[in-house]
Amino acid sequence: MSDASRIVDRLVQKGLVHACTNNKDRRAVDIRISDKGLEVLTIMDNEFKTKEILKNNLSEDDAVKLSELAG
Repeated sequence: MSDASRIVDRLVQKGLVHACTNNKDRRAVDIRISDKGLEVLTIMDNEFKTKEILKNNLSEDDAVKLSELAG
């Protein structure tokens, strides 16, 4: 079993996603986020502010380098 399969299994057990067999290809499994999973993502969006984390933990020089790498 791959790492991805184990992660999906844990998300299913926690009720964060639903897994169902693909109707066109029985070997494939479709993964859909559940309402509970969407609630968790909403909470994360409200609490995890990337801009603030970077602003508080990067020097000006590091921010410039990161911007150059991303661009």
